[in-house]
Amino acid sequence: MAPAEAGSTQAGQRVAVIANMEKMSEEDAGKLRCALEAYGITNQDWIELAQGADVKQSVARAVKAGAKTIVVCGGDGSVRLAAEALSGTGVALSVVPEGTGNVFVAGLDLPTDLDEIAKAVATGNRKTIDTGTCNGEIFNLMAGSGFDVGMMSPSDEEKARLGFLAYIRAAIGEMLSRRSFQVEVAIDDTPFYSGPSSGVLVAKLGSKKGFVETFPDASPTDGLLHVAVITAVGPWEWLGLIALALVRRQKKSGEAKIGQGAKVSAVFGTARQFELDGDIQGRAAKLECEVKPGSLVICTPQD
Repeated sequence: MAPAEAGSTQAGQRVAVIANMEKMSEEDAGKLRCALEAYGITNQDWIELAQGADVKQSVARAVKAGAKTIVVCGGDGSVRLAAEALSGTGVALSVVPEGTGNVFVAGLDLPTDLDEIAKAVATGNRKTIDTGTCNGEIFNLMAGSGFDVGMMSPSDEEKARLGFLAYIRAAIGEMLSRRSFQVEVAIDDTPFYSGPSSGVLVAKLGSKKGFVETFPDASPTDGLLHVAVITAVGPWEWLGLIALALVRRQKKSGEAKIGQGAKVSAVFGTARQFELDGDIQGRAAKLECEVKPGSLVICTPQD
């Protein structure tokens, strides 16, 4: 671990660490404290949480108390709740990935090593990225309904025991059993799709699951939401779609209709469960999504 670098621009700042102790070990917490101190960040406010649901309120309190950077230790759900509190504030977000998926960190190519994370907080760059909203709630990665909700169904015990394999198993079950539902999708108030679907996805950031990259054209700074209406049912149609996705040719599939725009609405025949950044939400008969350009500041390594 290197000492604090001469001329660092962030080392004297007030930093709040919001640690979801459901996800983070005491050992990692101790290592992060030491790493931040080694880079000159001694003004640390630590808030240890017993559950991730308290992240948003804790981040809001830390910002009100004067923190200039928030370090969130947890999974994509904790990061999403932090982004809800930080959107539009100009206060920077850093992430210590402690969940199963950690798609936010992977999608933005952020550091995962505790020493590198501390270095980025103290001496790195600050980058502004877009977020999205779905029915008034922030998301960083993706909103959707259909097969993706089923993929997020593994219990905490299954995820702890099997890790990412729990999602793979759930995905296979979805491919074999998912039934279609009716949906009407509009992009920027223009009709885009009407008919049966097995899933509707609205993404702000592309992600890679296993060997499949979803929304390879998506960028965190393009000012757009990327939309996919999936019509695949049964194993053969799903396998055909996945085969094209492996070579980044999803747009060539007859089982996926892909578009992009600043606003997206999806109207269902009946109220359905939906997910935001991998966390299952309640039920809604309609998803109203909109991009929020340049709304979130993140800590990134030096160029």
